[in-house]
Amino acid sequence: MMMTKYSRRLLVLLIIITAMTLSCSRKIGYGVVLWSDQDGLPTGALTEVLEESRIRKSYILQIKGTKERFEIPVWRVRFFEKNSEAIEFAAGYEEYVSVFAYANKQGLPMRERPDASSERVYKLRENQEIKVLDRGELEEVGRFEGHWYTILTDDGVTGYVFDALLTVYSLNDQQEMVVQNERDQSDPLLDAFFSTTWRPDTYQDMISRRQVDLALFRPEYGLFPDLENKTITLKTIDKELVSSFDKVTRIGSNRYDLGGSSFRITINSEYFISVQYKYDGLEYSMAFIRLSEDVDTIITKEMNRRTALLQEFIDRGPEMSSQAYGTILFENGGRFTWIDKSALISQQVLSVSAGNSGYVSFRNFPSEQIRSRYDGVITFNFESGETADFLYTMRDAGASLLYVDDRYIVERVVTNDQFFSPIQMFFNFPDKISSAPSSSGNEDQEDSVGSDGEDIPTTEEPIEGAG
Repeated sequence: MMMTKYSRRLLVLLIIITAMTLSCSRKIGYGVVLWSDQDGLPTGALTEVLEESRIRKSYILQIKGTKERFEIPVWRVRFFEKNSEAIEFAAGYEEYVSVFAYANKQGLPMRERPDASSERVYKLRENQEIKVLDRGELEEVGRFEGHWYTILTDDGVTGYVFDALLTVYSLNDQQEMVVQNERDQSDPLLDAFFSTTWRPDTYQDMISRRQVDLALFRPEYGLFPDLENKTITLKTIDKELVSSFDKVTRIGSNRYDLGGSSFRITINSEYFISVQYKYDGLEYSMAFIRLSEDVDTIITKEMNRRTALLQEFIDRGPEMSSQAYGTILFENGGRFTWIDKSALISQQVLSVSAGNSGYVSFRNFPSEQIRSRYDGVITFNFESGETADFLYTMRDAGASLLYVDDRYIVERVVTNDQFFSPIQMFFNFPDKISSAPSSSGNEDQEDSVGSDGEDIPTTEEPIEGAG
């Protein structure tokens, strides 16, 4: 019997609808999410596995009854071909959905089987957070009594770990950590935190670079926890915050919440912590360290270093002179008098109203790249408020000074000494003046070398523009 034109169209439509229906319902199996990393896809969820990408090593999942799809690494999912098998596993896994653990020892072995003689498949890092999948029966291993836990690492390795050196915990509805295999109630990490005065991590950078900025490196700056009075104080150059807390809750392997305050502490080691807190309604994060040396001792050493630099000018002088740039007289206590500095005024280093006196300081530092070429940075602070900074080098006959414009000083560090128009000066010390060249135009020429390595004009005349 011949099909009518209408019947053929109807058959084609039915085939298309059937194909679309089969396509929409197509799946390759079922899955239970072991450890989710996505919002909307909870750990323990029973899902349909729609696709597998062997290139990306991932599954496309869909929770039954919803339309939203998720792509997730295959190691985060337990795959089943039958729905009944997935349902059975999900029911048994329910009690471990919120159970995690972390290693209490560096290199804690994870075994292929729940047996101390089994092959080691992974070494856990100290405080590494892992997901608990299951727990074995109570048994003795050596002198310890405990359980073998089936665990999943944060990089996708599954194995077994005995809990003697493992802290197993769950998270309650308030996301607080509840230890499930608790033995010793002491917490060495927390004890160390409260017994330490913590300093900004920039302190260690300053010490390592030998660039201690006394405006920032101060004993009152730091993080000061007080367990007895249940307060924590944070003070820096631009912030000061005192908060009370009513309890300390462990919320991770090395993370703590100070209840009643905005502070959360991550103890990375006994020497280094990270702190999250709120200040004026904004979230901040800072790193703090434990110094091996007292802050006041470090400050004293830096002050003595600066005093020694000044004393060298006084001992070699206390007066030093240049025919082009005048005479500088250094006094005990850091005072100076600079006579006949008109050349610096004409070169716009100073103004006419700068005055002739003030105090010197050594608060700035040559950068690591240029440190080997200079003895330091001397700053002349005039009573008018004007300042002039110079990289300097002590020579047999006197001192060589290279002017540094403010734009080349970043956070107390002189970043460069290669200037387009260097202003370099040479001053003689008194006992060298009699042996210095006469004013025939060659004064100081022997020791006067531009910052780019070329010979520069003598200091008989101002040398702006030389180079």
